[in-house]
Amino acid sequence: MAECFANLTNYEWVISLNKNNYIILLFVWLTFLLSSCGGGSGGRIGGGSPLQPAGTPDLSYGVSGKSTLQNGSFNLNGAALQPDGKSVLAGSSIVSGSNQFALSRVNMSGSLDTAFGSNGFSTTSFGNSTNSYFVSLTIQPDNNVIAAGTAEILPGSVLGSGTFYVVARYLPNGSLDSSFGTNGIVNSPNASNSGLIVNAVALQSTGKILLAVTQFIASNKPPSFDILRFNSNGTLDITFSPSGFGGLSVIPFQFGRLKPIVVQPDDKFLVGGALYVNINRSCALVRYNADGTPDLNFSNGMVIPFSSSADCFITSVAVQLDGKILVVAQTSGQSLTGSSYLAVARFNSVDGSLDNSFGNQGVVNIPVGTVGSDFAPDIVVQKDGKILVSWSSYILSSAMFTLSSSTLARLLPDGNIDIYFGTNGMITDAGPYSNTANRGVLIQNDSKIISFGTSFDNPISPASFGQSTFFLSRYWP
Repeated sequence: MAECFANLTNYEWVISLNKNNYIILLFVWLTFLLSSCGGGSGGRIGGGSPLQPAGTPDLSYGVSGKSTLQNGSFNLNGAALQPDGKSVLAGSSIVSGSNQFALSRVNMSGSLDTAFGSNGFSTTSFGNSTNSYFVSLTIQPDNNVIAAGTAEILPGSVLGSGTFYVVARYLPNGSLDSSFGTNGIVNSPNASNSGLIVNAVALQSTGKILLAVTQFIASNKPPSFDILRFNSNGTLDITFSPSGFGGLSVIPFQFGRLKPIVVQPDDKFLVGGALYVNINRSCALVRYNADGTPDLNFSNGMVIPFSSSADCFITSVAVQLDGKILVVAQTSGQSLTGSSYLAVARFNSVDGSLDNSFGNQGVVNIPVGTVGSDFAPDIVVQKDGKILVSWSSYILSSAMFTLSSSTLARLLPDGNIDIYFGTNGMITDAGPYSNTANRGVLIQNDSKIISFGTSFDNPISPASFGQSTFFLSRYWP
């Protein structure tokens, strides 16, 4: 605010010419203050900037506000911001006909950072895998990148056939860090033949690495889950409860899709997903102490909200500056072709109880119509307490689902829609190809918003062979 008052010296000539019209001058002065200093994040009521309303594309980024590749092959699953504002992307890329682990980095301007890896890309093969993909990444304080994903190994490998979890660490230049694990890589010691999916990786303040993994035991049984912790050199941390594996692996639980694990400032960590009860999924939120033991002060270890929904799945978790906890869940009482909605809930940090000052008794429902399995909503919190929620929008055409667009909505801190953001609180976006899958939201240090995802031309899956590319769109806050 101080710099805005300093700028008033530019208007002294107006005062000298209009000394007899103080009311008009006061109006002009207040209008200037509101346009230059008001509105919280950016100088406009509702956000934005003096010239750019909140939710409008930042045209200085990439091409017309969007960074993407033409004729590329990159399936984006996760992204994170470096302290310098560069975006690091994790997913897979087709190399010699196979999906391989891939990272990329984008400058703050939206251009590809060609100093990273080879012309902006770093790809890693694992055994004789034909389908390897990163799903999550985190950035250490030294700018090293930790990425985690799943590799499917064919018969004939010395590793054995099946699926493996893989954690890799990369130096800031995009090369593997040989001081981590074996030549920069840590993987599960044995293959899983029934199905294993890596869900997320997170970093504690001690530098130890948390890995969330869902294990599918059999087609007619619900999955179970494990949390593993690694030391900073990649060795399994056997001090973590118990023997490096955390908590509730005997419970039929499945992790969420985007950010199911979030570390609090005190190194306790939150896990969101679904608890299987018979054939139905109920949303579940678990908090662990820093050592991997369940935090029994947090609703006796587990919160199960949204009990009215026949199918509920927490996909992303966020923690506000005041410690309150936000989750977003995909909920539906219907089949894949039925009507669904997003449920956003806020919990008190002390005991896990719903925060009744938010929405309707702690919950906000956002109808989203027909959705599919790649719905994957994400949630993040701005510095001013406003809440961003993103998801993929589907349409049904010729008995086939099409990921038509990415949607971004903003809620006020009390849960009401922020009507000053985009069009009535929402933005729709799409990549260059016919299908667009939202993968999440990032917030820069200057509060500008980056929505990111994958665009592809295959109507079944972005991991299938075909044209695919990442896209990042930046908006005024």
